[in-house]
Amino acid sequence: MATREQALENKEKQLQRQAEDFKNDSQSESQEVFQRVAQKVYAFLQAYSQQHGYSAVIERGSDAAPVVWYTASNMDITEQLVKAYDAQSGSSPTSGSSAKPQKSLPDAPAHQ
Repeated sequence: MATREQALENKEKQLQRQAEDFKNDSQSESQEVFQRVAQKVYAFLQAYSQQHGYSAVIERGSDAAPVVWYTASNMDITEQLVKAYDAQSGSSPTSGSSAKPQKSLPDAPAHQ
């Protein structure tokens, strides 16, 4: 009887591992497909926006997280804002700190 229980437990563990492997594989494949499509859409949005003179393409999204799909290179004023803020507040970033803001636009839109 103990041998049958052990065999059943082994089969159950094997099934769980296979289910987890399938889940991981399908998630990886889904992410790869999404990335390919997102890259094509992003390239299209860049070309379309430039051809039609748009400076930005924004998806409304939620109030907390609108999605910026495209911005013209001259639209990023982060550096100027940081310098103006520092000048107004009388502070300057310390050297070697991570105070420098990161670029807010990825090469391709992130999946949300």
